[in-house]
Amino acid sequence: MAGEPMNSCILLVMTDGRDNLLEETINSATENLKGSITRRVIHADNGLEHLVHLQMRYPDWEIIGGERLGFGGAINRAWSYIAQAEESCCLHLEDDFLFTKPVPLNGMMKILSLFTYLSQIVLCRQPWNEPERKAGGIVEQGLDRDRLVRGLARAQGEHAEQRGGREQDQATGNGGGGLHERVLPFVVVKGAGAGTA
Repeated sequence: MAGEPMNSCILLVMTDGRDNLLEETINSATENLKGSITRRVIHADNGLEHLVHLQMRYPDWEIIGGERLGFGGAINRAWSYIAQAEESCCLHLEDDFLFTKPVPLNGMMKILSLFTYLSQIVLCRQPWNEPERKAGGIVEQGLDRDRLVRGLARAQGEHAEQRGGREQDQATGNGGGGLHERVLPFVVVKGAGAGTA
């Protein structure tokens, strides 16, 4: 999949029963996500009865989940399901995310296709607490630009070496493989676009 064009995306929304927030998130996503979304999935982590309710409320969505596993267990269950998908990436939302402007989903998929050493793109939320507001945002609060540039340069170099080795292994029939084989690229949105509920 690495280096191949990404042309399909699953939209995954995680919820644990906050239906009023879920509806706002779905409306916001519908309004602002334009691109190659081929499947829409809601994962509910609060019991089978709620799955039936969600299926009736959102008949065009796949509803998955089950008994409560907690945050980590729910993420694991949802991503185990998503890993079986044929789509080339997943946009992961939670039920309290709001988009405040259009999101260039196809552009982000193109970036992941071109820069195969990347496995995700994260959109930032608005500053939430005082230290974040003072710094200008959550990213700026802990951002060391020089360190970031050095890290990206190192990742590009390591990826180039890895690709060369993998191609040689495949050409000689000596195994092959690498870090990026069957890793489903994804886009994680943290309170996307700048606002959360």
